[in-house]
Amino acid sequence: RFCALLPQIENYDEDGFQTPPGFNLVWLPYADDFRNMQTVLPREKVRASREEIIAAKNLVKSLTIDFNPRQFENPSLQQFYIALQALALKEEDHEPLNDTLMPDYEGISTYDNVIDEFKNVVWGDTYTDVPTTSKRSGKA
Repeated sequence: RFCALLPQIENYDEDGFQTPPGFNLVWLPYADDFRNMQTVLPREKVRASREEIIAAKNLVKSLTIDFNPRQFENPSLQQFYIALQALALKEEDHEPLNDTLMPDYEGISTYDNVIDEFKNVVWGDTYTDVPTTSKRSGKA
């Protein structure tokens, strides 16, 4: 495969975290990888109404958080540390892992009114949630 090397300069963020200098390797696609976008795009343009845009903005504003990746720990690594500590201290039972990457369903439920408003404006009152359990089938 062909690839491209993109140079990257050294950067420091506000926390002093360093992005080292070097190269990023970008795989270039084969000609077969390009798709005709006319088969993917809808034939007619779909325009959102003013109400739908306002409902979407309210939904996004209410679900926006201050994200810092350093607030979240790698659960696999934390499980390893817990097991290592239990082994070193000869403990039979170790403390359960608090996985900070799991969704906070209780916290999300406080936004049910905004989510329902968005659903009603976009899909109407007759919309019902239908859980999809089938996965996409990959074409060979």
